[in-house]
Amino acid sequence: MNPRAAVAALITGCALAALVHGAWDGPRWLLLVGLNLTVLILVVLDLTERVDPGGAALPLRPGGRNSYAPAVVHGTRAVHRDPRLTARDARSPDTAFEFDLTVLPDARPPYRIKVRYPLDLQNARERGGMVVEYDTRQPWRVAVPPRPPSVLAARAVSLGPPEAEAERVVAPRRAPRVLVGGAVVAAVLLALVRFLG
Repeated sequence: MNPRAAVAALITGCALAALVHGAWDGPRWLLLVGLNLTVLILVVLDLTERVDPGGAALPLRPGGRNSYAPAVVHGTRAVHRDPRLTARDARSPDTAFEFDLTVLPDARPPYRIKVRYPLDLQNARERGGMVVEYDTRQPWRVAVPPRPPSVLAARAVSLGPPEAEAERVVAPRRAPRVLVGGAVVAAVLLALVRFLG
């Protein structure tokens, strides 16, 4: 769990512990504080899930183990850089390209993912193939390199459609991890309150 998710789980756990302790046998103000904080946390988690609806690749991690792989382009469409908005003009500076790809790495089975990038630097819409850089540990993190290795670029252009449908890879959602972590923290806090009296 990354540090931000751990902090969110800790805050969620404190709010849940306050809610349960206040409802069970604690003071009434603790119940009100816990209830309001829990509602606020659920609203924030819902909003973050809506702002980042998933389905598209996440950026690469700094210092992650990355590798290059050719990819087959199944389709391209113009999308707004803000996922909540609709692209109206493909030439607008607020528009990016969304490439529907099957990545064909050597070290793992092929997988399908959508990558958003502001420019078609590799002319993938016409060629039908491109080279991507992906995180070997978290394959949902994919980027389009401006200067891919020439050997892989030549291989990407010569690729045909994959024989079998590849599994679609999506990033794991944050909200369930935060809620489960918060429930664990709340259980520990409530056990401590019961034990210490």
